[in-house]
This record gives sequence, C-alpha cells and structure tokens, in this order.
Amino acid sequence: MIRLGTRIQWFANDFTSKTLENLAQLGVSLSLQQDHELLHSSLSLTELGRLQRAFCRFETYRHLFSPDLLIEPFGETILSANEQAHAFLEEFDAEEVEEIACVRDYIVRRLWHIFDMMEDKFVAGEPPKLDQHAEPYYEHWYSERGKYAHDNHVERLMSHGLDFLREVFTADIEHSTALILSNRLDIGAYLSKALQIRLRMDKESIKALSIRMKSTPLKFLGDDLLESSIGWLWGHDWKPKLVSAEPQLKGLRDWGYVFWDKRRIDASGVLDRWSYEVKPYRFGDWYRTEEPSAMDRLKNTQTLRMYNSFQKKPQHDIW
Repeated sequence: MIRLGTRIQWFANDFTSKTLENLAQLGVSLSLQQDHELLHSSLSLTELGRLQRAFCRFETYRHLFSPDLLIEPFGETILSANEQAHAFLEEFDAEEVEEIACVRDYIVRRLWHIFDMMEDKFVAGEPPKLDQHAEPYYEHWYSERGKYAHDNHVERLMSHGLDFLREVFTADIEHSTALILSNRLDIGAYLSKALQIRLRMDKESIKALSIRMKSTPLKFLGDDLLESSIGWLWGHDWKPKLVSAEPQLKGLRDWGYVFWDKRRIDASGVLDRWSYEVKPYRFGDWYRTEEPSAMDRLKNTQTLRMYNSFQKKPQHDIW
C-alpha cells in the first residue's frame, strides 16, 4: 500500500503540473483574469483526494481487465468493452467516471508527446538501440499503417499500469523508445472503449429524467469528496445531465476541471465565461493518426507534422 500511495502521489503531482499549464494557457487564449499564485498553489486535501481516487481506480481497472489476462490466443477479448463498463464503471457516479476519463486523457497526451519525439528522432536519422523484442516492430511503427495503429498501442501501454507508465515518462528517449516498442499487442477492448460504453449508458439515463428535473439547476454545496465539484457543475451548465466521457467535454478534461476546488476555479477566471465558450479549447488528440507518418516525412522533407497544441478547435470531433 505504501508503494501504491507513493506511485499515485507522483502521478497526482505530475497531472497537476501538466493540466494547470493548460489552464494557464486557456487564460491567455481567452484573456481571463487569473490569480497565478493561487492557481498554482498547493493541492487541498479535497483535490488530492479526488486525484488519488481517480488514479487508484485507473490502476484497479488495469488489474481487473489487463489484456494479459483477458486476451485469448487469436486476439479475442474474453470480456467485451460493454461487459467491462457494466462490471466496473457502472458502479460510479458520472462525475467519478469523468475523473477516470481525465486521467485517461492525461496519459494519452503524455504518451503522444513521447511518440512525437520518437518520430522526430527517426526522421533526423537517429535510430535507437533496440533489443530483440523491439526490433521486429521498428520500421512498421514509423510507417503510415503503423501510425494508424498508435491509438491501439496507447491502450496497450495504459494497460501496463502506473509503474510502467512512470518509467516511460521519466526515462531518457532511448529507454522510453525501447519500452514502447517492446510492448505491443493488439487488444480488442480496454479503457477507452469502456468509457464510450459508459457514455452511452449515461445518455440512456438522461432520457429517463423528467422535463422538470432537467430544468432544475443544481447548487454547489462546498468542496467535499462526497459532493459535486464546482467545475463539474459549471461544465454541465448546472443541470443534472449525468454525462461522463463526452467528446464535447474533452477540452475541459485537458485542464482537469472536475478535480479543482472553488478557490482554484475562481483563480482561473473560467467562471466569468459560459462553459460553451471554453469547451472548444483543447488538444487535438483525435487528429494525430491523420498526420503524416515518420516514414512519409523521411521520404519527403517538405512534409511537416501538425504540431498538437492547446488551442481553439472545431467542435465536430468524434472520440
């Protein structure tokens, strides 16, 4: 338990650092009045509790549904994404599922950044030193077909859990590359697909709400682990929509909107805007597989990668 606590503390700190950078950038993009000292202040016990809860559940999911346990010889998943969602994600409130979705998005961004560095080194003619397990996948990974499969590769890497991911995140690029290319296995269903199923379940539950309940605004009851965060309420326009992992909320997840206390949200300046004004600002993770592959860039030096940045993007993406 001590080891798990230390591991989760590292990720809570790293998540906070990376996501609050995005929130500060949002302030620049929207000309928000921000109190930067308070925005970057130490985590409260409530904020830390939310982060610990989310990362602990992410790790629990990995132990319950690891592809190493669930993949049969021909790549078939023993438990479908639907079964995984019902067995695990259905147990939590929508806001708590959104916390897990925030963690998922953060890990994907961190891995994409390393993938980009790997591709840049390949194009620059700096091949890494690889062991016998990674070598067979080397050129394929940098090809157009290989890049199309990067989404699936990310799911595989996430399934190894927090210890493995921390090693990938903190190692030099040579070691990170070896770790990534040595851990490849096509998986039919994992966390991202299960979150999509939970979203569908949430939308079905909305249909059961009465018109009266839909129009009744919710109230912020204070910073407490057992109450809804002000970011969640504001992001859902103060209505009981009960929707988690929604594509339109991707931009809010990029700065961890469900984790922060009122004092930090106040310091960010976002409460001065409607949530629909803020949602379009996000990373374009969904566009990454449409970028030119490293092999294409190597063959044609005029071909450039579309650098992913936190900025306003059209609201028609599909996760």
